Amino acid sequence: MKAKKRSFLTKKEATKIGEFLGLNESEIEGALQYLHNVTIILHFHEILPNIIFVDPEPILDVLSHLIAITYVHRSDSTKLLSSQPSWNETYYLTKLGLFKEGLLKVIGKQIFNDDFQPSHMITLLKYLHIIVEVKNRKEGDYFFPCALPSYDKLNPAPTEIQPLLIAWEIDDSGTKTLAIPQGLFPLIIVHLLEKKKDEAYVDFSPDPSLDNKFYRYHDAMSLCVYEKYYIDIINRLTHIEIHFRGYKKSCLEIRKVVIKVRDLVRKVIKRSSKILKVEKDNIFAFKCPKNENCIVQEKDNSKDKSSTGTRCHNCHPQCDVLDIDDSYRCWFSDQLPSPMTHKATGASSAQPHQDSTTVNPDSDGAGQLSETIP
Repeated sequence: MKAKKRSFLTKKEATKIGEFLGLNESEIEGALQYLHNVTIILHFHEILPNIIFVDPEPILDVLSHLIAITYVHRSDSTKLLSSQPSWNETYYLTKLGLFKEGLLKVIGKQIFNDDFQPSHMITLLKYLHIIVEVKNRKEGDYFFPCALPSYDKLNPAPTEIQPLLIAWEIDDSGTKTLAIPQGLFPLIIVHLLEKKKDEAYVDFSPDPSLDNKFYRYHDAMSLCVYEKYYIDIINRLTHIEIHFRGYKKSCLEIRKVVIKVRDLVRKVIKRSSKILKVEKDNIFAFKCPKNENCIVQEKDNSKDKSSTGTRCHNCHPQCDVLDIDDSYRCWFSDQLPSPMTHKATGASSAQPHQDSTTVNPDSDGAGQLSETIP
């Protein structure tokens, strides 16, 4: 291997090694699968059956070169790359996160050969949900969200429909901290863009350079959903924030779409969390309108069926945010009685799904939680 300066074996070469050790075909397959499971090798037999990586260096090199293009000044990139991408290739990757397979041929000239080609790398990156294939884009055939810059300024959040917060409680030495699991945000974006038309029709928003109300950053993304509505997905470090941007032509229509967006995001997060083996479930929540350091969170009905309150218990007087404010309740209107019914009967609402949690932001951006429910 050292003589050939390669970081992988072909299946034929691996088979010869196995046969030399006295293994039959079935035993060779079992050995390869075991070595993959314990990460001694990487063998993605479902998509690249003829390539066995004994060192992940070529995969990491291609990814690091892709990202380096977006961070290193063009005059300095000659020190990193033997061949230079064109101005258009660099611009489309940096500003839009889009690239064509030809860019890999340029940056990976010393990595690829007859056995490991750019098309193999594309197949692998799609399989790992690092990139997603896009259609009918002259700027590129593949979207790589990690290549995009960070946002420097955000537009005011919409008030017609309040932002939905998604957070994870991380236990650290007895302190509950809000934080987004590492690597989850770009995975969520890729999974959303992988949705087919019959599921949700998720697509890019208009180019932010033409309309600055949209985002195209690695930590803030605007997407078109269900053909005519837009959502902003923003990484706030302590939580993910979802903005829904839709017109109020029909209140009933908007409510139905908002609920569909909520369920879509929930499914995508669940799938992404499973891939990253995130053990802690996420919570859906809102910023309390009376106390910016307090959030009102959705309660897990399966764990607590006795609670019936929907109020923010940290506020005095108490804030009936989901009872009286439609800009909040529209996210969960399918789970709540109508305000008119509640008002007419005079009965307390029966939706056991709300807790109150106080968030104390730390200097590093990771908030700490203190439960306010006794």
